[in-house]
Amino acid sequence: MAHIGPLGLLPPVGHRHSIGTGLLATPTPTSSTVQLIFYQVIAATGRGLESSEARPCLHRRRSRRLQPKLRACDIPSLAQTVFSNSLTDNLHRLAPLVNPEKVSVAGASGFRDAVPKAALLGVILSYSKAVDDVFYLTVGAAAAAFVSCWGMGWKSAEKAKAGAPEV
Repeated sequence: MAHIGPLGLLPPVGHRHSIGTGLLATPTPTSSTVQLIFYQVIAATGRGLESSEARPCLHRRRSRRLQPKLRACDIPSLAQTVFSNSLTDNLHRLAPLVNPEKVSVAGASGFRDAVPKAALLGVILSYSKAVDDVFYLTVGAAAAAFVSCWGMGWKSAEKAKAGAPEV
């Protein structure tokens, strides 16, 4: 259940998720496992807390004629596009002697066999920067959710008592 304050208002959501996802964009290929786990815990906790806080508010406050078209399938396809384009651009910049098509076909688990040892560091950095760009996309989406929550209205999220007017 969402945390509803003493006045019946839900707090704005999105800030914990955007902070956690922003932290996930900061590690490098040499970051420690403890750092990665810590950032993942922060991001997952934010996502979990905020998804349960937003649902009651959306169900109680959403107008039928202004019902938003929330499409969860759009973000993964957008993320895939950002990743592919960023990987290609970074490979051209950081590993210019490597064929980006060959790296894409080999995939993240097989590129070590598909590229020369001299270009391996450039390819690893390219993958790292491409993943960072995907996290920047999710930071932007979470920040947009946080900002849009402020426009949902400051009315009570508690169920109205029988016979009492809605505040």
